[in-house]
Amino acid sequence: NYSRFALRETVMKEEPMSLRTILLHSMPGDPHNDMRTEAAVVLCATSGAHLTVAHTIPPISVPTYMAAPLPPEIFDQYYAEAEADAAAAQKSLMDKASANNVAAEWHAVRGYPRDVLTSHARYSDLVIVGQPAEENDQYGGTEGLLGDLAIGAGRPVIAVPYAGSHAGFGKRILVPWNDSRESTRAAHDALPLLVAADLVTILVVNSDGDLESAEEISAHLARHGVTVEAKTEKVSGLDIGDAVLNAVSDLGCDMLVMGAYGHSRLREYAFGGVTRHIIEHMTVPTLFSH
Repeated sequence: NYSRFALRETVMKEEPMSLRTILLHSMPGDPHNDMRTEAAVVLCATSGAHLTVAHTIPPISVPTYMAAPLPPEIFDQYYAEAEADAAAAQKSLMDKASANNVAAEWHAVRGYPRDVLTSHARYSDLVIVGQPAEENDQYGGTEGLLGDLAIGAGRPVIAVPYAGSHAGFGKRILVPWNDSRESTRAAHDALPLLVAADLVTILVVNSDGDLESAEEISAHLARHGVTVEAKTEKVSGLDIGDAVLNAVSDLGCDMLVMGAYGHSRLREYAFGGVTRHIIEHMTVPTLFSH
C-alpha cells in the first residue's frame, strides 16, 4: 500500500540538539503513573536528560448544588489522602530514576494541572502526560489538559497511551506530513528524538501536492543526521486518522510525531478531527506540537 519516493541518510551524524530537561506529570489516583514514569525514566536515561516531576494535587471539588460549605475535616482528609498517595508515588519514581542513573527532582504541588504544568513546562524541553481518560480524572482538572499545554506552554507534549507498555519508545518514528505550519513545527520540535531514532518515516496520505515538500523535509532532516525515508499512501473509505494508525502498525513504529490542529476556545483547546481521533485511539506515545 506504500510507494517509497525518497530515502536519504547521512553518513555521519552531527551533534544534535539535546534534551536537557523533561517534565513528567503525575497525579493522585492515576493507575497509569507507574507506566508513564517508566517511559519517562528510560527516555531520560537514553538522552541524558534531567527529569522533573510535577505531581499535581487539585483543589477539592465541591458540587455547585451544595448550599452549605464542607466541614474542615473533609478538606483535611482529602489532602491527607492525596499527599500520602504523592509520597508513595515519589518513592516509586525516585527508585526507578536511581536504578537508571537518572537525575530527578519531585514537586508535589497543590493546584490545577493546567496551571502547574504550564508554569513548569517553560523550563523544560519536553512535557510527558498521559493519554486523556475519564478514569484518570477522579481528582478533576485534566479535561482539555493536553490541548492547553500544546497551545499554552509553548513546548512539545508527548502523550503516553494508557494501554500497553512503552518504555524505550522512539526507535521507529512516524511523522504524518501535510506541509503545514503545525507539521513543520512538530518535526523540528521532535528533532532530538528523530536524530536518535533508528528510522523516521515521513508519511503523506492522499495528497500528491505534498510529495515534493515531503522530499524536501526528508532532505532537511537528513542534513541534521536523521535516518529518514518518505512514503505516500492512497486510501479510500478510510479516515485519515485511521490511515495514520494503520501505518504505525504496518511499519512497526513505536512513536508518532504530529502537529496539533485546532483552535483556542477560551482556555480550552478544541482539536481538529484527525488530531482528536489520534488522541482518542493512540497506540504509541505521540508527540503533539502547535
